[in-house]
Amino acid sequence: MIRFNRIAGVLVASMAATALAGCAAQGADETPEDVAQAEQAFGIVSCGLDAPSDTFVGGIDYLSDRDYNQCYKGVIVDVSNYETGFTVPKPSPSHRLETLVTWEDTYPGWSDPNHEATCESLWMQSYLYEEVNGVMEWQETQERHGVWDDTWGCLIGVPPISFDTPMQAGHTYRIAATARQGSQLRMLRVRTQWIGTP
Repeated sequence: MIRFNRIAGVLVASMAATALAGCAAQGADETPEDVAQAEQAFGIVSCGLDAPSDTFVGGIDYLSDRDYNQCYKGVIVDVSNYETGFTVPKPSPSHRLETLVTWEDTYPGWSDPNHEATCESLWMQSYLYEEVNGVMEWQETQERHGVWDDTWGCLIGVPPISFDTPMQAGHTYRIAATARQGSQLRMLRVRTQWIGTP
C-alpha cells in the first residue's frame, strides 16, 4: 500500500496544486463552490504535507471553529503514541479505542422552507494517515453527505466517520477533516474514545 500511495502522490501532486490555487482564488471573493470541486481541492497530497492544526498524545479531542484553512479549508490533527499514551482508563477488557470525526454544527429544521436542499448541501470528508519513516502515508478516506429523513430530519455523519483501518497502539497518525454547508465552513470534532464491543 505504501508503494502505491507514493506513486499515486506523484501522479496527483500537480493536479492537486492546480486545484488548490484555483480554489484559493475562488474562496477570496466568496464565489459559491461546486461540492465536487471543493472535495477535490481538499486533497490527500496537501493534507499529508501541511503542518497540523494541533497535536496530541495517546488520543485526540479537538473541536474546530468555523475558521480553519489547513490543506484548503481543512483541519489537521496529529496524534503520537496512539492508545499507549491515552490517559482515559479502559472501562473493560471488551472495550476498544476508536477515533471519530463528527458534525458539531447546526442542522436545517422543518421550519426551513428549503430544508431538504439545505440538508443535502451539508458534507464532511476526512483522511487518515500513518507516519512511516517520518512521512505521513495516506491510509483511508471517508465522507458523509447530508440526507433528509421525513421522520428524523437532517442526518449528516450518521453513522459518524470512524476509520476501518486499524490504528495500532504506539503508532503516530494524522487525521485531516473538513465540514461544510456548500462552500461555508462548519464546526467538526475529532475525538478518541473507548467503544464497547459485544
